[in-house]
Amino acid sequence: MKRAATDAKAGIHTGMSRKSAEILPAHKKGRPGQPAYTPTPADRATVLAMSAAGIPQAAIAGCIGTRGISEPTLRKHFAHELSVGTTKLNGLCVQGIVKAMEAGEACALCFWAKCRMGWREREKVIPPQVDDAGGTWEEFLRIYQKQESGALR
Repeated sequence: MKRAATDAKAGIHTGMSRKSAEILPAHKKGRPGQPAYTPTPADRATVLAMSAAGIPQAAIAGCIGTRGISEPTLRKHFAHELSVGTTKLNGLCVQGIVKAMEAGEACALCFWAKCRMGWREREKVIPPQVDDAGGTWEEFLRIYQKQESGALR
């Protein structure tokens, strides 16, 4: 009966006989497979931008490195970029709006007043195409003024 070989250092049961264990060469370092992934600054910038844009992690993982990486590897190496991407983009947007407001740009001021202060524009009354109905603008204005005064209500 063959006895199973055991790795003396780690105390791991390999399931091979001693003779087989002696014949097969041991791995020099680490485990077999692909080399460990090392993130680059360009990869970090890509993950940050794609995360800020709301692109799913599966799609981001496929764009990183030369052949893509797995989602767990993405989350392991880029946790910070994935968590702050949208916040950084929002911060850049706000900085641009504030700079435009400081420069006195009316569109930036109106944007801030509407979005953050709750302001809104008055509803505009669009007159019907009186000419198509055969009427005149004078008739339309007379009817509109009566409606505004409450005479036709």
